[in-house]
Amino acid sequence: MKTEYSNTVDSEKIFSLSDSLEEREGVSPEYLQLQEALSQFRRLELTSDALVPKDFPSLATANEAVLQKRCLITAAKLVPRQESLRGSLKRLLAAMSGHAHLPESFLNWAEASGAELDDWFCASVKRDGLRLSEIAKTSQQDSELLLWTGRELAKPFFQRYSRTIPVESLQNWNQGACPCCGGPPKIARLEKETGRRYLWCELCAIEWPFSRIQCPFCGNADAKQLGNLEPEGWEIYRIAVCEPCKGYLRTIDERKLPEGMVADLGKEEIATLHLCFIAEREGYHQSVIAFQNKNQS
Repeated sequence: MKTEYSNTVDSEKIFSLSDSLEEREGVSPEYLQLQEALSQFRRLELTSDALVPKDFPSLATANEAVLQKRCLITAAKLVPRQESLRGSLKRLLAAMSGHAHLPESFLNWAEASGAELDDWFCASVKRDGLRLSEIAKTSQQDSELLLWTGRELAKPFFQRYSRTIPVESLQNWNQGACPCCGGPPKIARLEKETGRRYLWCELCAIEWPFSRIQCPFCGNADAKQLGNLEPEGWEIYRIAVCEPCKGYLRTIDERKLPEGMVADLGKEEIATLHLCFIAEREGYHQSVIAFQNKNQS
């Protein structure tokens, strides 16, 4: 099994899929083509002025929020201007055309949606299942489709927003929740030199350090109730699991990579879906909530 890894980590690599993914087991060409189209969409949105929030905090405000253990989503109303959001949605649907089967009824609804667009955007970011179910009922659309497309629409916005967070502030964040959107991590890495664990948010494309002996979903810190699944034949990967909440987190151990190579979590999140199947077969699940200790100094 041949696997290649990026030897640098920078923001551009989050949005540029390597040809090496085509050689990964469990990654279908169709899925990879869809992800490539979505990555191109994000890159174009991030290099334009299309997504500008109505209330964009200053660097000082962002820094203060993180130092106070508050996610940035609590520091400002994170909803793009209506015209910007509508234009971005149009470009997203065009990018997915030919790569994902979207019902005609959904395309018509998305094109005609007005004030409901803001509501859909916010509910998708927060993974508000109740509100998404209500929108699905009134629009006669599938709630899972609304969630997936809504979060794809939100990614460029939150990836731009996350850039306001000073890197040094993240070193003392120590929360399971993403410092930008407040959501749970999707994947993690063990840093090559020290083995320190870094969590990664797929919505915001941001990473932050977090204890290896604590569940990022429920906060459990009892080592006897934490463990790892180690898939046979995938030595560089492990799946961190927590018995009390049954959450799991895909993890790549950079210490087992070739000299000079580090992990690109944007690519790894796409290429390791097989680890999800393994974890869920064992009775674990991807959590939609994350631990946040607001009283921590």
